[in-house]
Amino acid sequence: MPDLTEDRIKAYMATRKLEKASNRTINMELSVLARAVGSKFQILWPKLKHLEENHDVGRALEPAEEMAILDMAAKNRSRLIYPFLYTLAWTGMRSDEAVHSDGRRSILKLRKLSWADQRPRQGREGGFP
Repeated sequence: MPDLTEDRIKAYMATRKLEKASNRTINMELSVLARAVGSKFQILWPKLKHLEENHDVGRALEPAEEMAILDMAAKNRSRLIYPFLYTLAWTGMRSDEAVHSDGRRSILKLRKLSWADQRPRQGREGGFP
């Protein structure tokens, strides 16, 4: 594959960075490309290095920490903070998952919590009142 030069791959990496792709995404795309060609990244482009990836995934909150956060949220002037944080804690969602949710599969409904598209066939609506 003469078109897949190191300069061309560097240009691709730069373009993807401008498009706000993460380093992990770019590395995976190039690894898939290399496998599609029938080789490995390191063999095709020996002078290129993979982009640095973020390996900091954070940690889970201790129960006492979670309760302290929920207690503070309950005392907050905004009536939306506590239900939002409680839902995150209850579902195990990360804040960015909840904020960027498309709403179609959202667990939090306006009047009640329900299972998205999991209603019993007898005409009753599944969920929690």
